[in-house]
Amino acid sequence: MSSTQEDIIWTIKINKRMDEAVQKVLYQLGYKSKAEFTREAIREFLIRRKLFSLLGGDVFIPRSFEHTPENALNALITQLEKLSSDTLKEEVETARIEVEKELLDDG
Repeated sequence: MSSTQEDIIWTIKINKRMDEAVQKVLYQLGYKSKAEFTREAIREFLIRRKLFSLLGGDVFIPRSFEHTPENALNALITQLEKLSSDTLKEEVETARIEVEKELLDDG
């Protein structure tokens, strides 16, 4: 990507565990760089929060994944197999609460 006068470089500090998690996601989902992943994550956040105007009306999210859906599913299954049944139930319940709050909470 060429640099223009309109480009701005962000520098963010994150802990080592977060960086390791991001590295795994980059590999598993086929992103080419942390920058590509971060830009897409921010775009998705803005779209999900219905802040389209901040994107200048452009809500297109580029998809350039190297992995097929089947590969991604197999990677997910491999990760889930490592979890205990209790942990899985706990995580599902937490996710349900978060989704319910996000979708049904008017605040």
